[in-house]
Amino acid sequence: MRTAFIIPTAISQAQDSDQALQQCLHTIKSIQTISKQAGIGIVEYANQTMPAQAQEVLLDHISFIAAYQQDTKTQALAANLNPTQILALNHIAALTWFASVCETQNVFPESTQIIVIEPGMTIDATTFDQLQKSPQDKFIFAPPSKASLSSEQTGGIVLQLNTHLWAFSSDLLSDLVTILDKSVHYSYERLCQDGVADLSHTLFKYIHSSQLFFLKDLTARI
Repeated sequence: MRTAFIIPTAISQAQDSDQALQQCLHTIKSIQTISKQAGIGIVEYANQTMPAQAQEVLLDHISFIAAYQQDTKTQALAANLNPTQILALNHIAALTWFASVCETQNVFPESTQIIVIEPGMTIDATTFDQLQKSPQDKFIFAPPSKASLSSEQTGGIVLQLNTHLWAFSSDLLSDLVTILDKSVHYSYERLCQDGVADLSHTLFKYIHSSQLFFLKDLTARI
């Protein structure tokens, strides 16, 4: 099976954009160390365009940068949010948009394991091998943990999934689009009610337990 890595980033909204760029490069280097043939792409979800210099540096090492742009409804809501809240919503919305594009445009014509990894994380050969050997008809995560946000904030979500590193087959893109679409709407509703529900919480809420496979030792270290 082919492998593709997706790194969600918000470089232009980071407190230190240079550090954020270096975190991306660190993760890209760790991927290339264990899998020279894997494709690597970035999904940029910041409100501002990534600086041209940063784009040039990254494109020397990866296949593409997919830049998400907010729709008018999200832009209107964002006017009343703080930067952290905006990024939490954008993170989900950008992945929803990207997964939808991949599905409708048949970006992965052959079955491909898609590994999502946060910038700054390191994936080693052992972890990569575990992912390759895991069931490809499931969403692969580390076991869930107690929610880091309060039940009042999330609307009753008591557990969360670790989204530093997770994986799924391109054959599940249609399911993922549905899950993420529900997630972005739920996150939007929580923000409208002065709550919050980020990606790790909404994925736990909307991925059915029958579609989950937990790898006990699935870790990505900083």
